[in-house]
Amino acid sequence: MTSCVALHPSTALARAELLEERTVLLAAPFWKGEDPAAPGTLWVGTGIPATNFILQRYAGRGVELAIKVHLRQGADLLPSYVDTDGILHVEVPAGHQMAPIEHINRAKWNFTFSVDTGFRTKKYTLEDFTARLFVDVDPSRKTDFLKLDLAVKDEFPVGQYNGYGWEYDGDFIITDDEGTNVVTQNSQNLAFYDEFIDADPDAPGQQSYMEADFPPGEFDVVLHLIAADKTWRAKLHVVFDVVEVRD
Repeated sequence: MTSCVALHPSTALARAELLEERTVLLAAPFWKGEDPAAPGTLWVGTGIPATNFILQRYAGRGVELAIKVHLRQGADLLPSYVDTDGILHVEVPAGHQMAPIEHINRAKWNFTFSVDTGFRTKKYTLEDFTARLFVDVDPSRKTDFLKLDLAVKDEFPVGQYNGYGWEYDGDFIITDDEGTNVVTQNSQNLAFYDEFIDADPDAPGQQSYMEADFPPGEFDVVLHLIAADKTWRAKLHVVFDVVEVRD
């Protein structure tokens, strides 16, 4: 199993002031997060609806962080409950993708995220911030975060690709963000992190989460955006509860 950074996101940014935010449920991102060539859909993917996002809006700073969950190539999945720490949970189905086609090497669900640094302002671009995506790769209730940093991948992006990707330890894990110089988006599946996930930590060696057919577990995802002067930060934290669902 490839080791990842054992670093809790709140600890990593303790020196930066966490801004007061406004949580918005089941909403569309600010219009800059939509593809103008296909209104009502996101920049990323093909026809992913700009609906049912969990949003953290920091209007005073012009920042919006957003995460939504949906069946892969399917319907949105809505938040299930808020835990005692105030963190939103979304229940998602265990197992591999069954519709519209069967794909044994993909989990049934995706999480899609959007980072917008141009929310009601023209003051900032993505380059004015440090953006981090923390993906929990421990299927238990514990967390083991893989820390990904937003970085420029292509100096001259083509089409809807905005030239950004997310890297870990010098290697790009996410290579194909779409958007603009103020918005970056992607849609992710736990299959993409299989090399980091041990489906059974008690067994010798690494047990592939994919080969175990994406069994029940709990995974956290956290988005962070840190100002260039490191005086303030924005955060969105969502937990995905992978559960058995009867068809």
